[in-house]
Amino acid sequence: MDINAFINRTKNLIVKPEEEWKVIESEDTKPGAIMMNFVLPYLVLGFVATLLGSYLFAGRWIFNPLGYAIATAVTSFVVYIIVLYVTPIIIKALGSSFGTEVSQEKAFKLMAYSFVPSYLIAIVTGLFPVVSILGIAGLYSLYIFWHGFGSLLHTPEDKKVGFYIVSILIIIGEYVVLGLILGMILTGLFLGSLFSI
Repeated sequence: MDINAFINRTKNLIVKPEEEWKVIESEDTKPGAIMMNFVLPYLVLGFVATLLGSYLFAGRWIFNPLGYAIATAVTSFVVYIIVLYVTPIIIKALGSSFGTEVSQEKAFKLMAYSFVPSYLIAIVTGLFPVVSILGIAGLYSLYIFWHGFGSLLHTPEDKKVGFYIVSILIIIGEYVVLGLILGMILTGLFLGSLFSI
């Protein structure tokens, strides 16, 4: 993993997303490499931050703080992974309906890189749940996602807004549904007697 490249990509996506998307489009980087060298470090940091934050802060009001912390951290991690891999499949399938020929790799790039602000905010709010209001800053990801739409997917202008809105609604729906289902399952599992610390 190239730390400098990691930092520069993060900075450029936030500061000048339109220019950075053009660079990304020209790269022949496979999804596996993007996952390992860019996304996974953020997800691991987010997992650790959420685990610690949930245990130290939110866990003080729970009878089983360790179980709660594990359930919360695992839920966040798994939901991110599922959404990251499922959404490109859906976007690709919907592409033809919006006059767009979408490759799986480009759709993955769009998902992986667009949500840098969300990754960063998740780390901060995971470690310090009391500042969860900062989560609203993660909405900047939608702006980056919009620019990625133009650079990577080349959707016709008259269908771009519609495709974008549908994609965002799908992503939100995935997070809500998966978060609720996995949250209930894992909370029930980890709040049980197995982790009664």
